[in-house]
Amino acid sequence: MIAQQSGTIVNVGSGLGLLTVPFAAIYCASKKAMQSMTDALRMELAGSGIQVVYAAPGWVKTNIIDTMSSTGLNCLNTKGPWAACADFITGNLYKVEAQHAWTAKQFAEAFCKMALSKNPPRIWLNSFRDGWMAYLSSFLMPSPMMDMMLQLKYNLGAHLFRPTLAH
Repeated sequence: MIAQQSGTIVNVGSGLGLLTVPFAAIYCASKKAMQSMTDALRMELAGSGIQVVYAAPGWVKTNIIDTMSSTGLNCLNTKGPWAACADFITGNLYKVEAQHAWTAKQFAEAFCKMALSKNPPRIWLNSFRDGWMAYLSSFLMPSPMMDMMLQLKYNLGAHLFRPTLAH
């Protein structure tokens, strides 16, 4: 690519590399690392004619939800400190979010169009709802407000850690 002074490198991460959410710390961190690597590579290749893009897809309808459910990857201990939000996280969250997901075909068509364009964007997000809104909010909204919003969505907070009185 350097010899021909053209080309495009697309690193695929996730919208969750742009916004961290509860119970997905390792996943979000790995995607944020991919974004950082992409940003560094873009700077290193500046002036070479090579475009470097971080693709941050939002929800895409795949079998990930079924796989996570069958392997227990999206499960919380229903008797532990997060019992109050366990049902939401292990069952409803993925199903609710997936309602707005693109089909694999929609995603593939848009992704290929972006990757093959002459001037691809620095960051590519496939969805306003799952992508741009979260990305812009992470910059524009103060951290405490973002934390509070996500805590409310996931039913998190101090109420989970207050001792309960046995009757």
